[in-house]
Parts: sequence; C-alpha cells; structure tokens
Amino acid sequence: FGKDTKESLETIIIPFEFEAESTALCHGIAAWFDVSFNGTKQEVVLSTSPHTSGTHWYQCRLLFKTPIAINATQKLEGTITMKANSSHSYDINLKVRLSGTSIETASNLHLQDQMYHYLSSSAAAGSTTDYTNYDYYGTSETKNTDSVNGGNWNSYHY
Repeated sequence: FGKDTKESLETIIIPFEFEAESTALCHGIAAWFDVSFNGTKQEVVLSTSPHTSGTHWYQCRLLFKTPIAINATQKLEGTITMKANSSHSYDINLKVRLSGTSIETASNLHLQDQMYHYLSSSAAAGSTTDYTNYDYYGTSETKNTDSVNGGNWNSYHY
C-alpha cells in the first residue's frame, strides 16, 4: 500500500481467466492474497494461500448462485469488483462468463459475511456472524446474454 492512495483502494477491479483442467460443474472460485512487508533488514511475506501454513486470514469462497458446466480446456473469464463499504470491508460483484458462449453468471457478496471453515489445528477463532437465517445469495442473478458488456450489470445492487 506504499504507492496506493486511499481513493485507489475504494474500488478494486480484478480481471481473471482460468482454463479448466477437467470437465466439471464450477460452483465458484476461491480467492486469497499475499502481501510483502519490505523492512530495512528483511522482507516478511504474509500469504493466505491454501498452500501455506494457517494464519487468522483465510481464503474466500466466492460461490455462484447457479453452477456453470465447464469442459476440459474451456476457459472461464470474468471480473471481481470490490467496493469499500461502511463495515470496513468490501462488497464483491463477481461476473463470470464461459468463453465463447453466452453463458454467464453474477453474484453480489459481502466480504465480511464469509463463512470460514478452519481446517488446520492452528486455526484462529472463527467469525461470530450468526448464519441461522442468512441468505448467502441475496441479490445474485444468473443471465444468458450474448456478451459480458451487453448485459445490464449496472442494475445489480449490493
């Protein structure tokens, strides 16, 4: 964050593209981050990757309301748009499209409402959010249109 302004962190857009290794139903994507702290004597890297030892930060499960069937070697492309919210977190708009088709889906999620599953013995205390009546997909929608930009994405509300 040494070079980023506060304004540049209010909306973060992350484009992505993945190629499927096998034919399957894709229910969502996982997200995590790495950050480097460049000290005067050493660099310390905090990784929340599933391939590193546990911390109190975890991977996020970003689920689609409706899974997408994907074939081996087919590409899934899209964007994750993160907008800062009043809960000192981010609202996430996930847009995904199966490359070369009109199949796409979108989900609106709240980063602070993630449901974490601690799989290591060194796991930190979990979220205190009560999920008894929680609607994970609240405003998610699935659409079939001819292009990502042709859809009315601005009509989605967080």
